[in-house]
Amino acid sequence: MNELRLPQHFDYIVPIMEVLKEIGGPGRAGEVVDLVIEKLDIPEEELNVTNKNGQSRIVNQIHWARYLLMKADYIDSPRNGVWALTDKGMGAELTDQDLLDLYEYRKKIAKQLREAKAGLAAHTTVEKPEDDLVSSPHFLVQ
Repeated sequence: MNELRLPQHFDYIVPIMEVLKEIGGPGRAGEVVDLVIEKLDIPEEELNVTNKNGQSRIVNQIHWARYLLMKADYIDSPRNGVWALTDKGMGAELTDQDLLDLYEYRKKIAKQLREAKAGLAAHTTVEKPEDDLVSSPHFLVQ
């Protein structure tokens, strides 16, 4: 079977949802990020690796995962700096297939953004994944 390696930020999708379920309600962004890091036992050396903008690469990837979860209506931001599960997110137990579906959705979003940036954006919308989509922390999907 062919293996598909998902982008690194997919490693944080399930942990973000688990943390939000564990805290039982909305959480401040910094608190959620810290709890995801703690949950995954990410060593300090990894946290100190920065991207070209000087931000922790891990923290940046967690925020990309949050962005995708928001686009797919699993979480929302009831106010600035706060993350919360939607009803869809509360009921979701993400499977490998759900992660693959999110990956395909992510590719559509990226294409739409590239087209918009190039001034070629069509007047179409990207369909969101089905409600029964995307709790499996498997990041290599076979």
